[in-house]
Amino acid sequence: MHGGSLPKSTTWAADTTADGIICEEIGRVLVSVGAVTAAAMLEVLARHDPDPVKCATELIDRYRMDRDAWTEAMAKVTGLERAPASRVGELLPDSDDAIDELERCGLHRTWAVNHRAVPIGRAAQGWVVMTAEARAAERHRSERSLCAPISWVAGDPLLVSSMIDLLWRSDRRISDLIAAAESDVRAGLGPDVVELVDLLISQAVRDRASDLHIEPSRESSRIRMRVDGRLKDVAQLPLGAHTALVSRLKVMAQMDIVERRVPQDGTCAASVDGQHLDIRVASLPTVHGEKLVLRLLPAEMAVKGLGDLGMDPVTLARYRNVLNAHDGVILCAGPTGTGKTTSLFSSLATLNDPALNIVTIEDPVEYLLGGITQVQTNERAGLGFAQGLRAVLRQDPDIVLVGEIRDRETAAIAVQAALTGHLVLSSVHGTDAVTSLYRLIDMGIAPYLVASAVRAVMAQRLIRLNCASCARPSDLDGWEIDLLRTHCTGPIPDQLWSGVGCDECRGSGSRGRIGVYELLILSPVIRDLILDSASAAEVRTQAISEEMVPMVSAAMALVRDGRSSMNEVVQMFHLSVSGLPVQQGPLFPQGVQGTRGQ
Repeated sequence: MHGGSLPKSTTWAADTTADGIICEEIGRVLVSVGAVTAAAMLEVLARHDPDPVKCATELIDRYRMDRDAWTEAMAKVTGLERAPASRVGELLPDSDDAIDELERCGLHRTWAVNHRAVPIGRAAQGWVVMTAEARAAERHRSERSLCAPISWVAGDPLLVSSMIDLLWRSDRRISDLIAAAESDVRAGLGPDVVELVDLLISQAVRDRASDLHIEPSRESSRIRMRVDGRLKDVAQLPLGAHTALVSRLKVMAQMDIVERRVPQDGTCAASVDGQHLDIRVASLPTVHGEKLVLRLLPAEMAVKGLGDLGMDPVTLARYRNVLNAHDGVILCAGPTGTGKTTSLFSSLATLNDPALNIVTIEDPVEYLLGGITQVQTNERAGLGFAQGLRAVLRQDPDIVLVGEIRDRETAAIAVQAALTGHLVLSSVHGTDAVTSLYRLIDMGIAPYLVASAVRAVMAQRLIRLNCASCARPSDLDGWEIDLLRTHCTGPIPDQLWSGVGCDECRGSGSRGRIGVYELLILSPVIRDLILDSASAAEVRTQAISEEMVPMVSAAMALVRDGRSSMNEVVQMFHLSVSGLPVQQGPLFPQGVQGTRGQ
């Protein structure tokens, strides 16, 4: 990108301290060499100044700025040397020995994550540490807990994060423990799986996994984790060690280890690199033994702002207007695992006010938000969504959040609550906004009640982002041009981007996900269509004419801007190419396993 020059008089939203203007100075260098436009730099600084790591991450991820450009600019402004490429992976071959030595000096993984820095080699005295932190005061503060001298070198935040993951990976130790378990099984001994369980959970958290699967088969036990909605293999365990592994996890989750014939649920707590976790364990009896799935949830999940969810500006502005309503039902819709709870709590955080009585009924409680009353359902005790909602409505609420509308009874109570002056937020499973609205009618709610009570339905999916480290451009094929013209506004780019796979994304080509949304607002015309028993297609056509941006169009905008790949969008929305279902074409990555929320 070419940004021209930036005059000294330009006003940056910067701190007045020496460290506070680091982002400003780095920004001037980047703009002067054409690495980023002045407008983009100002926009990023307005959001993240004076944090240089957040600035760099957004410039690289969103604006496709060259990572080397940031490192060069940071080195120029701070006076640090660039991290030598030849030394970046120096410690990896002997990482186990190096980690023991590093941790004796205080250079453990938690320190590295907290201070955005990673040791990359030995110095004449102490260690060479690559940092993405440009502020001198922050670097000096990070040295206080260490008992070894540090030689700082500059690196970009994505490289630092990747090297932290690679250096502290547990793969080798997990392999050693599995080999030991195989030997114990052959010798007729009970394998020791305590450390193996700890390492599997730790590695899953470090890989940003949402779930860990332990699945027995005829000859072995397969261990997989779900990262960015996609399952990937982690290890194969000898079948003889499967029972010991399952028993250890069931003990941790306070489940009955003797009972193997019926499904069970349990919970336990863990801590990985200073992050506290709630782990929900579910067992399922299969023909080869018990299968376990562990859901890994941070004990305290930070509530995102609406502006951080990924909505396009038009949808975001329309949704903020909807939230200003004092009554009615607002629904978030989508398949399992698409971020509906995150969106609901972002909405609640926006509405949260000491003058309002806000009550939630949830299963499970995932986010804790100050200033509101949160209730956990308990089906065994007779407290389901319907029963809980009845009780909540006797608590004089202004706003009620119902975790999910699953049945007619809950839907009917929610609609009646909305019609009697309450604002009700909830979620429902559905593929898009319009069909999710019609689900209420399918549950048995009269169309005139739906038309009167529901204010809006926001449908959403999570789309994978290209890995910033390995994304490469390619020329457009004819079918890609056709899809962009059909589903996306604005000029068609000369090239599209997609990840080719690297160490940082574990070969997947993608890293991280972002939401794509469509917002159906029930206007008077749409309410009349519902009362006239119009089809979902007719309602959808009218909604698009009233500024509803379809999810596929929001996703295609990410493809156009280079943030996601065409194959990802085609797969997610089951688009057709040249009239043929996409599953018949060569559009799916080889070896990709089941994907949630597609």
